[in-house]
Amino acid sequence: MDAGRQRPQTPRAPSLACPKVTGALRAPRVAGAETLEATKEQPAGKLGQSVVFRRSECLRCKQVDYRVVPRAVFCEPAIAAVGQTEREALEAGHDVRVGKFPFSGSGRAKAIGQTEGFVKIVADAKTNEILGAHIIGPHADILIHEIVAARYRHGTPESIVRSIHIHPTLSEVVKTAAKAVGGAPAIQTGE
Repeated sequence: MDAGRQRPQTPRAPSLACPKVTGALRAPRVAGAETLEATKEQPAGKLGQSVVFRRSECLRCKQVDYRVVPRAVFCEPAIAAVGQTEREALEAGHDVRVGKFPFSGSGRAKAIGQTEGFVKIVADAKTNEILGAHIIGPHADILIHEIVAARYRHGTPESIVRSIHIHPTLSEVVKTAAKAVGGAPAIQTGE
């Protein structure tokens, strides 16, 4: 099974584990997703009780894809990421393309006086699938979700570029970084 898509399990083979037992990403949002997936198939009378889920009770439970769990550091400027770094992608054997765009090129960032930082998107050169992204700058913890949504659906930088972005907004920095992955000049056009 792919290491990024593990089914939460206890050491006892026939049982499934929920929040924070798996040793994967330790965060409340991950534990909540694991619990939600495990309880979807749980009989209503057992919800809210401390129970061990057997595989037979949870056959149709979806697996939590840990590769698309966003992470953030709440500092100034904010930092957020999802997926692999450029180095991790290269070490995993991917031929990568990278697009990067600074907040200093954003009219909205200039208007709010927060131009420090950038958006960087890492994609597989062969499949064009987004492998990861990193944002340092204003509202990084919010902006990362556009890339999380694209990554979750095995999206490409082009899927971000083709979506219409309001002008002037900080999300245009994400779009412009996605354009840069494809080799387009990293300039904002006000689209």
